[in-house]
Amino acid sequence: MTNTKQANQVNCILRPAKAAHFLGVSVPTLYRWSSQGRLPRPIKLGLRTSGWRLADLEAFLDKKEQESAQGATYDE
Repeated sequence: MTNTKQANQVNCILRPAKAAHFLGVSVPTLYRWSSQGRLPRPIKLGLRTSGWRLADLEAFLDKKEQESAQGATYDE
């Protein structure tokens, strides 16, 4: 992959519906997890627009994968 393409993917912002789909959860769950501090807060892009960095969501999934491998439990 080229450096420009990698940079674009790292800086990619997913709107709520796409972020929720990426994580396999509903949009309300996405916002609930964010307000609980389980997921990074969304980035405000405008008055009524927000989104999550793809890199942050991938890091969240990596962390959950590691916790799962270690036998950690967590509440929904």
